[in-house]
Amino acid sequence: MLKIVEAMSGETGRRIVETLIISGKTLSDEEISNMLGLKINDVRRTLYELASHGFVAYRRSSGEGSWWYTYSWFTNKDMVEHAINKRMREIARVLGEWLSYSEHHPSYICPYDFTLYVFDDAFENNFRCLKCGADLVEIDSQRVLEFVKSLIQKLGSNN
Repeated sequence: MLKIVEAMSGETGRRIVETLIISGKTLSDEEISNMLGLKINDVRRTLYELASHGFVAYRRSSGEGSWWYTYSWFTNKDMVEHAINKRMREIARVLGEWLSYSEHHPSYICPYDFTLYVFDDAFENNFRCLKCGADLVEIDSQRVLEFVKSLIQKLGSNN
């Protein structure tokens, strides 16, 4: 689970999520910064990125008579797993759309710079590479399609 967080948000993201899970309570960005020995701006940037992925959440409060807000950050294993499952469903959906298109439309590749083209783009450019002008070669995509199908099944079975 934390490896996926690290892949999406870096080592700092993984360390922050791990710290919040282990603490089991809400922590301010300053507390996280002090606990991990990181710059406050790096912690804040990473917290907002983690929140955009759904790995962490926050409560915002303001002190009486103050214009400043205090953010208390939290997460738990269920929250992280939910965010990962949501991302996996999105990836499966996008791969499914690509698969349904690719099953009915050939793909092409430049033999020199390996740029990939879908049929529409290849047709529009007279089956020539936009970068070097070489003739495009049609890809036998059967193995790729089988791999993508198995990947979609694996993503679906993990939810």
